[in-house]
Amino acid sequence: MLLSLLRTLGPWSLLLAFLASAATAQQPAPRLGVGDPAPPIRISEWVKGEPVTEFRKGHVYVIEFWATWCPPCKKSIPHLTELQRKHKGAVTIIGVSAKDANGETLDKVRSYVEKAGDTMDYTVAFDDGSQTNRAYMVAARQRGIPAAFVVDRDGRIAWIGHPMDGLDKALERAAAGSFNAGADAKGESLAKDIRAWIKEGRHDEAMQKIDELVALDPDRYGQYAAYKFAYILTKTPDRAAAYAYARQAAAGPISANAGALSGIARAIIADTQTDARDLDLALQLAKQAVAAGKEADAGTLETLALACWEKQLPEEAIAAQKDAIAAARPEKRAEMQKTLERYQGAK
Repeated sequence: MLLSLLRTLGPWSLLLAFLASAATAQQPAPRLGVGDPAPPIRISEWVKGEPVTEFRKGHVYVIEFWATWCPPCKKSIPHLTELQRKHKGAVTIIGVSAKDANGETLDKVRSYVEKAGDTMDYTVAFDDGSQTNRAYMVAARQRGIPAAFVVDRDGRIAWIGHPMDGLDKALERAAAGSFNAGADAKGESLAKDIRAWIKEGRHDEAMQKIDELVALDPDRYGQYAAYKFAYILTKTPDRAAAYAYARQAAAGPISANAGALSGIARAIIADTQTDARDLDLALQLAKQAVAAGKEADAGTLETLALACWEKQLPEEAIAAQKDAIAAARPEKRAEMQKTLERYQGAK
């Protein structure tokens, strides 16, 4: 979402839109959150793997909600398989789908799982009455899939989020028994406050707290560093401070957060004061973002292509754009191909 907004909006308004969309001050507090006891799962049909009737103490679980019609869910499946194999014996990953308005059925799930074979090598269940969906997704105010819930060794919710964004680190902490309910709950509370302050126009208060939030969990909250950079860059007269902050964050808390690094690179490139842009830094961050990714990501590769193009490195831009197209979802490739053709034609 962050990168798609950066493509079309200025750095300030786009990052504000990204963070504001995550929550609003009027949104009621979630009934299920980090640190709460995990609700029991109610499953009508176990499609693959052994049934899970209870959360065993000392064992970690991932409850992941998905659907056969959901492209991002399909993209997450190989990663979940990799995690299941990595943590075999200590972690059980359960993919849960349910009958829905988009036509999901048990037969479709069975067919999909059969065709996927070993590429979907974890437990799969069908929640016919949506009891588990209500207990988790609705209770935690999760409005989109895929969404994953990590249940720690004591049966508490240790993490909630997208399975491709921070699940690895959260799972490692939970499996190692290092989950800290207080720290994780503090992060969620602080993030909610920051979003509310931004919506209310209390930007100075929000900026003061962003570094504290990012330090709590750089993987999960690193995008706030990109927001702070854009704010300093566009809403204060101190561009030197903006770039100093970007370098400090990239060398420290967000050094391995591909999305945040790419977001700052995009914000630099989108700066309307083109003569003041530090394109060397943008290119450095774009390369760092690609290197930080655990797998080829179309968004970060496209940022690298754009940074190369702005630095007048057409061959590198074309190569990176081709890699981005190869990593992209099919429905995104046509538009990205137009960008590639523009690079090739201008060269």
